[in-house]
Amino acid sequence: MEGVALEAVALAGHLQLDNLVLIYDNNQVTCDGPLDWINTEDVNAKMRACGWAVLEIADGSYDVQSIVAALEYAKTVRAKPVFINIRTVIGLGTSVAGTSKAHHGAFDNTSIEESKMAANIDPASTHTVPEQALAYFRERRTHGQHLNNDWDALMKRYEHTFPELGASLAERIAGSLGQEVHHALDGIDTSTMKHLATRESNGIIMEKLWPICEALCGGGADLVNSNKVYYSETDVFLPTHYAGRYIRYGIREHAMASISNGIAAFNPGTFIPITATFLIFYLYAAPGVRMGALSHLQTLHFATHDSFAEGQNGPTHQPVEVDSLYRAMPNLTYFRPCDAEETVAAWKLGLMSHDSPTMISLGRDPVGDIPNTNRKLALNGAYVIKEDKDAAVTLVSCGTALHRVVAAARLLAEEGVSARLVSCPSMDLFGKQDRNYRDTIFPVDGRPIVSVEEYIATGWARYVTASIGMTGWGYSASSESNYQRFGLDADSISRKVQAYLKDLNGVNARSVGWRQL
Repeated sequence: MEGVALEAVALAGHLQLDNLVLIYDNNQVTCDGPLDWINTEDVNAKMRACGWAVLEIADGSYDVQSIVAALEYAKTVRAKPVFINIRTVIGLGTSVAGTSKAHHGAFDNTSIEESKMAANIDPASTHTVPEQALAYFRERRTHGQHLNNDWDALMKRYEHTFPELGASLAERIAGSLGQEVHHALDGIDTSTMKHLATRESNGIIMEKLWPICEALCGGGADLVNSNKVYYSETDVFLPTHYAGRYIRYGIREHAMASISNGIAAFNPGTFIPITATFLIFYLYAAPGVRMGALSHLQTLHFATHDSFAEGQNGPTHQPVEVDSLYRAMPNLTYFRPCDAEETVAAWKLGLMSHDSPTMISLGRDPVGDIPNTNRKLALNGAYVIKEDKDAAVTLVSCGTALHRVVAAARLLAEEGVSARLVSCPSMDLFGKQDRNYRDTIFPVDGRPIVSVEEYIATGWARYVTASIGMTGWGYSASSESNYQRFGLDADSISRKVQAYLKDLNGVNARSVGWRQL
């Protein structure tokens, strides 16, 4: 019943994935009670409508041979995935058989003893595996070893017959991208993308890497034109072209992220899945993204239109709090580049992060002038882009807000207020740096440090003394008018900083605590 299941079912049927078999344990019970309390659909008809071949086992509790026969038959089905609907009884042979109590409750002692006797086990014994079951699984281990030996022998024959292809395959299986990919990424000249929106820069980088980085695969959830995700029409994964690496997921964000986990887990490093949609729609994908982080899987998530600059679609499409979810998510790096140079850094991070997913948060609109961005320093999470040892204030930002902070610093300078400028594309990476480095970026000498971002400022208080950001929802209006409306344009930033400095009147900013400006 969960939405992600139907998303994946519909996509698999559409793609005619005939090497996929889904076994449905149909016991007609849920955690809360009988299934017909909440669902009376014809599941077989639904699966057929989604393009699946359907097999049904009437007695899944005892008729093992029918299950085996169905699995063997499933191997012969072409152009359709196979759904095997197996009728079972939950808690078979116990006093709570066929009820929700068998789902998660403890069985009574009498039921346990009767189950043991049915398996020819002493009812008084504990932690005993029947010899017949033990022998079966030991044989399966031996069988698996034979399969693995056969595979190794096949690989050796292939490498001997086709040395170059064999070496390439071995490299892919080992999870190595090869030097060509890293050289291509290092060689990207971002001066040609100076004022492009980061989603545009990201698309250009992807276009350069996709043909030479064959590990990349995946796609977007029906917004790739807006996401600026590159793909070739001849490289689409279709029933007539399973060699394609680009997957049209359709409007299935949850399934997109979850399927990507499966691809990444198949043989870590051999495939590096990508996903793409608006940042706000990664709320739909969040359970899949979270499972990827929990499972230490390498995936690149491209989250575009990442603020109220999204514009006229309004607050339903304008994330103000979604960054907090992903910045707080363990083993996921949230990276928000301010320009093309930092977007290269985001790609380097994503391709190097073999045991964790990376979310790259990208803006819709062109960026203004930002001095001294650096792909290498950006991988520290935060770094100084304009130093001034005598500055009255440090201003820190990232993404689409940073160029406005740079402009605000110029206005402050005209008023006689000097400012250091820090780019902080990733709090996750910055938090991993040693204390000495962190203190050089955000000094603890009591001088004020102000963050500026189009989000609710949930995480900045770890490093700054005040924040300029959102305190409520966005608004359906043009990007520029929203920056003015919410006090995040250069003029407003300058005025708020000046008022803050005046209010502090030279007092140690850390001693008075963090505040929202």
